Amino acid sequence: MNFNKPYTILLSRLVCFEPFPRLNRSVYTKSQQKQIEESYKILNIPPNSSQDVVKSAFLELAKKYHPDSSSPDADIDKFVATENAFRTLSIHNTGSQNLDEVDKIVFDIRHTAPQHRQYLSFEGVGYGTPSQRLQQYTQARAQKAATNVLNHRISKAIASDKTLMKKESVKHDIKTKYGLERLV
Repeated sequence: MNFNKPYTILLSRLVCFEPFPRLNRSVYTKSQQKQIEESYKILNIPPNSSQDVVKSAFLELAKKYHPDSSSPDADIDKFVATENAFRTLSIHNTGSQNLDEVDKIVFDIRHTAPQHRQYLSFEGVGYGTPSQRLQQYTQARAQKAATNVLNHRISKAIASDKTLMKKESVKHDIKTKYGLERLV
């Protein structure tokens, strides 16, 4: 038997022998291509737009459709569709299937509200509503100022006690024959 003949037939057909063929970003199924086109339509941007254009369009529509935006157009279904379109186009543009990278883009820290910062005011003093915390903060500042004044007065009094001169007995001066004074 000649095994070389079938091998040459297979090579003439250009059959791929790799166990895992390389994924190419430009090769998509019809359903994936349709989903990408729909995503561009949902975000109202032209096809094959850059990732920056996709991101800015997503942010604009997210502010418009987010349920917490107090916008008259707020709609959870449109927001979810917008977010899914952004995820699809981000995967398409970056060529990455890593969802952590896409999540990082979607929930970037610059776009989240700094909700904890309200408690950083008033040096962390007080609890309750902001007006109650303000009142407690002013009381704490007044108490701290009174303590600082008392500490200053005490340190001033201690310093003045140390500066008082005590009278010492005069020691006998011994004069040398060269006319210089010498203390013993």
